[in-house]
Amino acid sequence: MGGGTGDGASAGTFNLPSSTNNGSAGNRGLPSLGGVDIKIGGGAEVSDAGSSGESGDGAGRSLDAGAIPAVDVPAKPDLSGLPKADKDNDGFTPADGDCDDANKDIHPGATEWCNDKDDDCNGMIDDYDGDKDGFSKCPGAGQDCDDDDPTIYPGAKSACAPGKDGDCDGVPDMQIDNDGDGHPICGDCDDNDPAVHPGATPDCNSKKDKNCDGTPDNQSDKDKDGDPSCTDCNDNDPKVYKAALEICDKIDQDCNGIVDDLDYDGDGYSACKDDCNDKDITINPGAGRNCKNNKDNDCNGKIDAQEDGDKDGFVGCQDCNDYNPLINPGSIEMPGDSLDNDCDGVTDELGDTCDKAGLNAANATDFASAIDLCIGMQQSTFVTVASPNAKAIKQAYGTPKPIKGPNMVAMSSGIAAAVGQPGYAVPQSGTAFSNSAPYPPVNCKNSGSVYDYTEWKLTLHVPGNAQAFAFDFNFMSSEYPEWVGTQFNDKFLAILDSKGFKGNVSFDNKGNCISINNALFDVCPGCPLGAALLQGTGYESNGGGTGWLTTTAPVAPGETITLRFIIFDEGDHILDSAVLIDNFRWLAKSAGNTPSTVRPGSG
Repeated sequence: MGGGTGDGASAGTFNLPSSTNNGSAGNRGLPSLGGVDIKIGGGAEVSDAGSSGESGDGAGRSLDAGAIPAVDVPAKPDLSGLPKADKDNDGFTPADGDCDDANKDIHPGATEWCNDKDDDCNGMIDDYDGDKDGFSKCPGAGQDCDDDDPTIYPGAKSACAPGKDGDCDGVPDMQIDNDGDGHPICGDCDDNDPAVHPGATPDCNSKKDKNCDGTPDNQSDKDKDGDPSCTDCNDNDPKVYKAALEICDKIDQDCNGIVDDLDYDGDGYSACKDDCNDKDITINPGAGRNCKNNKDNDCNGKIDAQEDGDKDGFVGCQDCNDYNPLINPGSIEMPGDSLDNDCDGVTDELGDTCDKAGLNAANATDFASAIDLCIGMQQSTFVTVASPNAKAIKQAYGTPKPIKGPNMVAMSSGIAAAVGQPGYAVPQSGTAFSNSAPYPPVNCKNSGSVYDYTEWKLTLHVPGNAQAFAFDFNFMSSEYPEWVGTQFNDKFLAILDSKGFKGNVSFDNKGNCISINNALFDVCPGCPLGAALLQGTGYESNGGGTGWLTTTAPVAPGETITLRFIIFDEGDHILDSAVLIDNFRWLAKSAGNTPSTVRPGSG
């Protein structure tokens, strides 16, 4: 039997060649089976007499195939009668098990490919399984979608990794969320219940594992502190649980949602944060200052009696409000703000007013008094006047009366007088004076021609607690309605020069200067506000006006500003205009960053 040929084999058996290769063409030696006769399939017997060169005389051992663990492989065919030539020169003959001797790439032990062929001649087509997970990478039912990873195959557990399709269903597992709770199936312990997912709030009355921590909610207490995880805000720390004693360590020991809220005196301020004396309920950051007990009552690090908290120059209890630098004994009272601005113990006292009867129109300072400018006025000057009659102190101007006090100021590009007053001239005809001036430095639509120009300049010191000023004015013009939209566009300007603003402060909501071409020019026959407010002014039948308006502008406390009131004819000397000015006041409250002009009661 040493030659390994099957010439002498009886029917139904084939002889395994000796492990020694005799070198004959087509005869490949196989390892000795140690004298084992193996029956395969329907009784075929494989014999090995033992060592190489020994005959199979029965002295060897015999093993029934039924004693071998069953494997699902085809029965080995009888190859004894097959040709022993190797036509494709791949080293295997049909007798050696080459199932396609015309293709050198097909033979026992060859690499299996996905090509509808049995490349390795094991009786199975396209059974390539690179990762040995039992599933082939070749197309077809049960195809392995990742044959390099033995954990990925059809029916496997979902994989929580970006782009991975653990069960080969065609959808990356991290994109599957059956219950729509925002947690993918690969990490959700119950992807059919949106109330169950990692991070869900545990339910102490539920046997479910709602937060997917591996323990039913009513049994979970990881840190063994007696507080179940459903109420324990940190179930990994036995020192943290509901009703634990809070200490100052930046941790919420008692699980009430507030960190370091230790408050021994019950004043609402924590000893861990800002209560400088947590044994005295009267001492905390919200307490007022007390200049008599020599303590830091408001916990700002300073003894109250020695402190100037608002840096206004008034120390300790001299200042009735040491949190507001605008309130101190050196401030002025601001009627209407409900504050004791000057710390005299009285709120909103009116005090004396400078707007009194008997003011002298020949005195420029009295013009300031006529508009109630009693505080902060340093200088009042008429820089230019078209005529001495172009300015006046009035107690009435037809129907319009002063807003506050007995007086107001009238300025005109003609004669500053209403119907029935001395010097009155009909505005529609107008009064032509001889002066002209350069166009003021403002951003207004203009013709460039300025006539009958009058300017009143005020230099003012802003009180230490004022953040804005306001004044009221009423503009009228006989240019309306014939010359709307033309170069004949008489104007009233109020030009402020301060640290924060330089320019005209009276304009409509589109930035248009005060003239007949202005959205606030609403008092006239046929206008929204009618003409009743013009009665007796001379503008009621041949002209129109704005009615009383309020301009407000921001200032900085303590600064010095100039305010220039200007009126002039534009385009020619005729058809006059006039403006009434009154009720100048300082404001303690901020007016924002930009000036504004509104109708009183409209915003």
